[in-house]
This record gives sequence, structure tokens and C-alpha cells, in this order.
Amino acid sequence: MREEVQATGISASPSVPLEQPTRGLAKLWITLGIAFAIIALVLAPPLFGGLGILFGHLARRGGSRSGGVATMYISGTAMAIGMIFGALVALLA
Repeated sequence: MREEVQATGISASPSVPLEQPTRGLAKLWITLGIAFAIIALVLAPPLFGGLGILFGHLARRGGSRSGGVATMYISGTAMAIGMIFGALVALLA
């Protein structure tokens, strides 16, 4: 037969949620996203702009909603400007 084991000393509702967003990690994602947006202006815009957008999304999921969205917009704009700049350089060279 099966015996039931009861856990003792464990509360049913934890005082700290298990999925607590960390603000420090969100700031890191925002910083990396902005840095990659700057790099996207002159070097491989689709790669670095896309990574900047990804880091903005991670920051948004990590607890910094407005910072993450701003990082995504900045990275997308930098990616578009970098691609236009690259096309102009290719045409003029």
C-alpha cells in the first residue's frame, strides 16, 4: 500500500515569488542594447541592430518595460540608418 508523507515546516504560500524580475539584469540588457545600436550604425547593421532589439526585449521581460521598449526602438532605428548609410557608401564608392 501507499503511504502518504506530509511535509512539515513548509508554508503553502512563499513570501517571495519564485519569478521575481531583477532590475540589475534589466539594466545590463538595456546597456548592451544601446551599445549594440551604436555599433549597428557603422558595422553589420542587421546583426547588431537585431541583437539590440533582442536585448531590449529581454530588458522588457526582466522588469524594465519602458527602458526595454525604448531600447528596441533605438536599435531598430539605428539598424535602419546603418543600412541606409551602408547603401549610400556602396553607391558612392
